[in-house]
Amino acid sequence: MNYRMDRINSLLLREIGKIIIDDIKDPRISSFISVHEVRTSKDLSLSKVYISVLEDSNNKNKTIKALNSASGYIKNLLLKNLAIKNIPKLVFYLDDSTEDKSRILNIIDNLPKPLDENGI
Repeated sequence: MNYRMDRINSLLLREIGKIIIDDIKDPRISSFISVHEVRTSKDLSLSKVYISVLEDSNNKNKTIKALNSASGYIKNLLLKNLAIKNIPKLVFYLDDSTEDKSRILNIIDNLPKPLDENGI
């Protein structure tokens, strides 16, 4: 990926996070949410926004549905806030990588400890 795309993705990530926290008042959206990554297509037509939600799967699905419903509103706010002529279409996805990492660390922590030279 080139420098320009990295800057656009970084800018969108920061601004989308601010908009979700400050401007979206949908009760379906969890308060335990973070924007993990934004991947924008080379032609700037689509941005995939990866969201992490620290709640049960039912609330996660509600949050993603609500964000996808509000994507047009978020896009309009981005047009007002950013100096970019064309804001890509936003599609929100659930990012479970944090939970996967936590589960793997928990498994590693619960592995039996190796014995030292003295058998202890």
